[in-house]
Amino acid sequence: MPKVRKWEPDFRYYEELVGIECTHQSGVDSLIEALWTRSLRTCPHEIIANTVIVPKDAVCFLSLDGVKHKKIELVQAMSIDDRVKRELDRRFASRHNRKPHYYTTGKGVHRTCCRYLVPVTVVRKIKAGG
Repeated sequence: MPKVRKWEPDFRYYEELVGIECTHQSGVDSLIEALWTRSLRTCPHEIIANTVIVPKDAVCFLSLDGVKHKKIELVQAMSIDDRVKRELDRRFASRHNRKPHYYTTGKGVHRTCCRYLVPVTVVRKIKAGG
């Protein structure tokens, strides 16, 4: 019997995360089922609304065939430098800014803002001065 693949215990050990935003609940259900395979059983993950978040290294073990989805590269807020964090907090607190700039997922009343996750694209834009 093959051994269960070893993963680090939580996201703090991974700099690169991926949010797999599923179009349908059936996609989320398929990914949850995949998280019980030997390759992913001990893999840290989080399920928020329609998104399954895993370390980037785990994506190759997920069968995404037949799952309508979009992948979002993410980083934990605690991993970014102080200048970027300050700008994210400023944008979040601004009344004039419609986008929270932190990672958001879900729709309607199920829309969720995750202040501990930031899309990599947002971090790059802030570092570039945008």
